[in-house]
Amino acid sequence: MNRIFPLLIRRRLYHSDPGYNFVKIVLATCVLCSGVFGAVPCASASGGPITPSAVITDVASFGSNMAWPCSGLTVYDGSLFGTASDGPDRGGGFYSSTIGAGAVFKVVGNSVVPVAVFNGNDGLEPTGGLTVFNNRLYGTTTSGGPKNTGCIYEVTGNSVSAVAPFSGGGSGIDQFLTPLGGNLYGYEWQEENAGGAIQAISSVFVLSGSSLNDISQFDTTSYNGIGGNGMEPAGSLTVFGGHLYGVATGGGQTGNGVVFEVANPFGGKIDHVLHRNIGILDIASFDGQNGQFPETSLVPFNGALYGATSFGGGTGHGDVYEVSGNNIVDVADFTGSDSGGARAQVGSINPLDPYANVDFYGNFTAPGASLVVFDGNLYGTTPFGGANGRGEVFEVAGNTVKDIADFNGENGAIPISLTVFNNALYGTTTQGGASGNGTVFTVSFRGVGLNANSKVYGL
Repeated sequence: MNRIFPLLIRRRLYHSDPGYNFVKIVLATCVLCSGVFGAVPCASASGGPITPSAVITDVASFGSNMAWPCSGLTVYDGSLFGTASDGPDRGGGFYSSTIGAGAVFKVVGNSVVPVAVFNGNDGLEPTGGLTVFNNRLYGTTTSGGPKNTGCIYEVTGNSVSAVAPFSGGGSGIDQFLTPLGGNLYGYEWQEENAGGAIQAISSVFVLSGSSLNDISQFDTTSYNGIGGNGMEPAGSLTVFGGHLYGVATGGGQTGNGVVFEVANPFGGKIDHVLHRNIGILDIASFDGQNGQFPETSLVPFNGALYGATSFGGGTGHGDVYEVSGNNIVDVADFTGSDSGGARAQVGSINPLDPYANVDFYGNFTAPGASLVVFDGNLYGTTPFGGANGRGEVFEVAGNTVKDIADFNGENGAIPISLTVFNNALYGTTTQGGASGNGTVFTVSFRGVGLNANSKVYGL
């Protein structure tokens, strides 16, 4: 039961950098093998033992009837909720008699319980996260819905319903919708054939009631990804100082991506009622030295915006950066070691072992996964790398990226992002666990205590 996740292949083949495209293709290839990611931890890349400062605990594993969570968790009504791209079968499913269209789930004790199940007409493959808005849960799907172009949906009790379809062949990117001014904001994208070349067209949208409208489009006049106000936005929009900010993986002055603001180009506040005079403004461009191809949402921290890139920085393996006015400042670099991280490096090829296709020791940032502020520090996850090549949890300690806990397959593999809940860090993985279909996990810092009801690995 294999399927390619839109999370990992959604729009990443437009950059001119061959290394960037190589990594994205490998990511898509690796997730084809459901159930392979379970297994035996690899040795440390440096050959020596690693003693992480935290432990990853498998709280709950996804089974054969609900699998492959592709977004982080959301705190709602005192519990953790999330989405799984493959949900319980409803009358034959969308792809086959054994694959469902996705589900919204709730973490109950040591189990993940389906709350609402999609059937295709109300959306298909909910790879985006859930947002609490007007005391209800909202999210996006990559396809399905009234026009089979993806849609915004609402969860009411144990049912899910399509609120508004995306237009013109667009689909919801793997994101959390962002509330501001009584509306929900996000962005959609579509592929168009421009003179024989496939072009990604992206735009910012607003959901007001049940009305979904594009309010500004990213500049498509840039050549080979260079110029314009950005192309291929990633992560989610972030509210900071009452304004909306985001990142795009391409475009800008050098084609390495931008930090942008959704703003009134004539000055003043955004009109959240009529949505007039709204533009996407490139406020800072990546140049390679300060990072390249930003993949994560921006997060407010210490009065500024922080994020992470997949490439570039001082080592070329990506960095954690700060947005300072109209400048992007490299704060900490991923180093390429199993304690500091890196993007994927070419290794040997073994078609029976997806991990052998690339040397995944070290780390690089996960598509769409944002940093999180916890106990006064920044934390994040990487989908591969770490001591076992299955991913890691890292902490930004001053000017250093520190691997604090590693995934080994049994406690999960390919983590997405972190959520703060009950004064602890929780998250999801798309693979690994008891059935190889993903996990809900928590991070316990050594000396703080562990969940006695959970199975713990790596002590």
